[in-house]
Amino acid sequence: MLSVLVLRSNQLYGTISDIVGDTKSGECFPSLQIIDLASNNLSSNLRPQWIKQLKSMMAVFNSSGKTLSTLSTGYAAELFYQYSIEISYKGGDMQFPRMLTTVTAIDLSNNRLEGTIPESFGSLVSLRVLSLSHNGFTGNIPYQLGSMTDLESLDLSCNQLSGEIPEELTNLTFLGSLNLSNNHLVGQIPQSRQFSTFDSSSFGGNTRLCGLQLPKSPCGGSPHTPSAVQANKSSRHVSLCRAGLWCRICCCCSGEMGADQQMVCSNCKSF
Repeated sequence: MLSVLVLRSNQLYGTISDIVGDTKSGECFPSLQIIDLASNNLSSNLRPQWIKQLKSMMAVFNSSGKTLSTLSTGYAAELFYQYSIEISYKGGDMQFPRMLTTVTAIDLSNNRLEGTIPESFGSLVSLRVLSLSHNGFTGNIPYQLGSMTDLESLDLSCNQLSGEIPEELTNLTFLGSLNLSNNHLVGQIPQSRQFSTFDSSSFGGNTRLCGLQLPKSPCGGSPHTPSAVQANKSSRHVSLCRAGLWCRICCCCSGEMGADQQMVCSNCKSF
């Protein structure tokens, strides 16, 4: 059965459900453990139904630590073949020369997905990597993500997420990389467990967020109110983020349109 699906950096369009298929049969890629559809033009909402069909990312299905080649149909030729794949992992691209059953990842970053993040992601308790960055997701971060206790890398940056950071995310004690930057999150950053190890890069770009990691935004202070000009710029940058034309280049979302019609970031001066 199919275990790895990598279609990143193409020109795919449509919805995720178009790719995953009809979930009514109950057999929607039950062995799939790597889904990489990053950097395409996929749109619409994520359907909770197909997430619930990813059985290999639940419970103890991936606890053996064997290579994928030993879990196939058993033909002799397959025993000498091993997958090699490069996926986004803990803020960078990492090459996996041998794919073990313990490696589970979903990367849907750099698309045009919108709507709320499905709560059903919380059922993928053996998932190690989840990247939904550079999309147009709205609403709160589901507290159910705190049930994904094997998660090592979580990237929800450059969306339009709002509300407070759920305290339940502090249950992710294996989390080594966290990026919630450039959203509309508010309130105080949780400080217990792993959260105390993350710096400002994990939370920047949320003007109403406060905490020890953001010394320029102490809790109890008045949030900065942007001017009308800044607000118009922010609106334009959000539109560019949602279209995948700006945040794919720079996550600062703070720039000007140059004479050559390129966005120039006023923070890092990149194009």
